[in-house]
Amino acid sequence: MPIRRGPLAVVLALLLLPVVAGVARAGDPGWLNICGFSHRLHDDPIMHHGMPGMSHSHDFFGNVGTDARSTPRSLAGATTTCEMAADRAAYWMPTAYVHGVAILPVEVRFYYKTNTTPLSAVKPFPAGLRMIGGDHEATKPPPTSVVSWNCGQGSDMTHPSDCGAERQAAHVKFPNCWDGVRRDSADHMSHMAYPRDGHCSKSHPVPVPRLIIRIEWAIHDGRALRFASGSSSTLHADFVNAWSQNVLKRLVRECINAGVDCGHASGAAPNPVPVGPNLVGNAGFETSLRGWSAVGPGRLRRVEAGHDGRWAAQASTDRAGSCGIRDEPSWVATSRPGRYRTWLWVRGTDGGDLRVLVREWQGGSSIGAEVARIRLSSAWRRVFVDYVPQAPGASRLAVSATTPVKGAGACLKVDDASIRRSVI
Repeated sequence: MPIRRGPLAVVLALLLLPVVAGVARAGDPGWLNICGFSHRLHDDPIMHHGMPGMSHSHDFFGNVGTDARSTPRSLAGATTTCEMAADRAAYWMPTAYVHGVAILPVEVRFYYKTNTTPLSAVKPFPAGLRMIGGDHEATKPPPTSVVSWNCGQGSDMTHPSDCGAERQAAHVKFPNCWDGVRRDSADHMSHMAYPRDGHCSKSHPVPVPRLIIRIEWAIHDGRALRFASGSSSTLHADFVNAWSQNVLKRLVRECINAGVDCGHASGAAPNPVPVGPNLVGNAGFETSLRGWSAVGPGRLRRVEAGHDGRWAAQASTDRAGSCGIRDEPSWVATSRPGRYRTWLWVRGTDGGDLRVLVREWQGGSSIGAEVARIRLSSAWRRVFVDYVPQAPGASRLAVSATTPVKGAGACLKVDDASIRRSVI
């Protein structure tokens, strides 16, 4: 039966997009937030703080109270256009024009990722940190590691172009190595630096999340774009951290440090972390495989060196095809309305494709499903799927994890399975 996606289902482990250098990708550790347009002013709280009207025109996103006199304290007391209420940060960029007419983006996405190693070293932004990505005085295109132009999800370019049927988009990429001392600097830039070869320098030793702002306009020929700051080379963006620090710390720990793509962290709740008990009866395979079975003609056995504890489940097969594990017949009842978060710790052959399916059953019929895909690794990785049941109280959730194989052998290890009713 074809999969019918629940209307409110959200996948936190998003489907992998084609790998494009420099572009924020699903599958990379971190998270995504979407923030709507708030207002337009000739203010710049970083470059011209306390001087209303002194700047070129900027479009402001996120914090609705941002103006020339904004401080971290004033921002903390305002509301936000962001889907995550905990994100009260101020974001702004120069107003865009086409043939002299100001236009707004159709969507602006705010990715919090990383390109430094190790992942465990990344720290949250300090409260009140100010940053600038790009250069409003640039006379030639900056490197694509700072600003890149794209046709839809296409590859990086140094300048806008005729995108044909695709929309013009751009990515502004902020520096993510902090000097560990200053929240700002005289030039508003020297307290931050870009990493080299995945590492921060001794002068800027603290890796923080890599903020990437993706801007998309409802135009197909980007060559007509101009900005209040000048040519397309001057595209830039500004950021003042006014996040709820507790939520920011948790996101960095649960997503970037843990090597997890938490995907689209949406919802009004300030804390996107699952609550409630684990509804999976045999989550860690410490005593048996009860409640779990192999997919297709495969086999399932307990093996040592689990993720958390001594044991894990290992799936294998005798032939080419699909190999994996499923929780049938121990399906989880959706006893209450809400969002149910499924996660699994998995490991397998580096680069292998893993498909995690959460399917909702009512009686003998499938009434909805959600799928997540990630690349397997020889190290343990955690994959998330969030799903909102269509018939809570009258349905059950089934989970499976499968990977395609070309021949016989072990294909996948799974441990610490969990389904919890979530707050988002």
